[in-house]
Amino acid sequence: MGSGVFSSDPVFGYPMTAPLAIAQFTVHGHLHDFFSIFVFICLPIACFKFRNRFKESGEKRWATYSLISQTGMLVAFILAAMGFKQIDEFVNVAGVFQRLCHIIGFAWLMMLALYIIKATKPT
Repeated sequence: MGSGVFSSDPVFGYPMTAPLAIAQFTVHGHLHDFFSIFVFICLPIACFKFRNRFKESGEKRWATYSLISQTGMLVAFILAAMGFKQIDEFVNVAGVFQRLCHIIGFAWLMMLALYIIKATKPT
């Protein structure tokens, strides 16, 4: 939610109408990036930790799903970052990979929440 409150600065020519800038200059841009850390770094770490927990408890399907989600998020994030750094092959699709990273991570988080609700529901 924090990164949604603060808008990102146009950097590295993104969006296309913005002039090429090498660094961010506004407080809003820095706060946007700071809060983004919790999605792009902490969520894959959570996937990894839960993968280990599911693996130890014998829930192979959840361990596999967590590993796939973690890997998918990291790959999508790296591809998006390559586009935002103006690597020609990825410039036009950087936003797609960024959104894909969000979709994978938040889908995993939603499924985990449903799993926990179901597991803790009194019978």
